[in-house]
Amino acid sequence: DSYLRIDRIISAAEMTDAEAIHPGYGFLAENSHFAEVCRDCEIEFIGPSPEAMDLLGDKINCKRLARKAGTPFDT
Repeated sequence: DSYLRIDRIISAAEMTDAEAIHPGYGFLAENSHFAEVCRDCEIEFIGPSPEAMDLLGDKINCKRLARKAGTPFDT
């Protein structure tokens, strides 16, 4: 399960001088902590910012933002 180990992914990226990481689909792609660790290590996370993930990952907050912006959505 090394593909889920953030420390190993960051270590591999640093050892290979990777400039960016694409998290693929699933767990790490939706993990704001992983995106934040990438940013802290100055590795580009190819995906939304940790802040956007936290804000839009919560359906209640997302609906609240949509209402505030006047964006129609299904309930």
